Amino acid sequence: MWDKLMNTNWWEKFVKFVFEGLRMILLWIGDLILRVKAFVHSGEWTKQHISFVKEGNKFKLVIKKHDDFVDEVEIEIAKYKGKRWGKKFIKYILELSLSGCNFVVFECDNVFVQFWTGRGRLEMDIPLVKGNGLKKYYYTVIGLLTDMNYFKYPFTRTGIPTLLQVPEHYTFRVDEEEGFTKVVGFFDKRTDQAVEFVDRLFREVYEVKKGVLEIKVG
Repeated sequence: MWDKLMNTNWWEKFVKFVFEGLRMILLWIGDLILRVKAFVHSGEWTKQHISFVKEGNKFKLVIKKHDDFVDEVEIEIAKYKGKRWGKKFIKYILELSLSGCNFVVFECDNVFVQFWTGRGRLEMDIPLVKGNGLKKYYYTVIGLLTDMNYFKYPFTRTGIPTLLQVPEHYTFRVDEEEGFTKVVGFFDKRTDQAVEFVDRLFREVYEVKKGVLEIKVG
């Protein structure tokens, strides 16, 4: 009886219907995944932020403009008014910035350091020009990076080309143009090392004794 049922046109049509339905479902899921990925990618470049927020027993998709996201970050930072110092605070700000900001600036007593964070990585940037008063710190900034075992790309600290492959996040670069010098340090996602650098930069290089860190994000 089973063999007879298998040989009927009805059974063949049913099996084809089931497999065709499954194929269409898989194609739909694949297309949906591609659309979501494309939307997320587009949102990154158009400065939109996508997140899921739990409301009761349900999750809600929330899309925020970048300006709104930055406003929320600034509100969080404002809660630390008068207590903006120390490694714990610096780490909190760096991790907060990595969650979606394009940059973060630490400033105190007219000296500063900035990090580009838009790609989810920490890229330190210190412009050394006469106008901002940081040019005099060139050698001490380089000295601090060297002391933290960072290598000047593409040379070692001795100035001899290295034969070993040094990971980018253990290197720094010096860009020099007429009247303008910039030190760029690559920390990737190593927030602890970035925290150590910022703390030592203000205490040992800039020699800031008092005051709180002013934070700018964007």
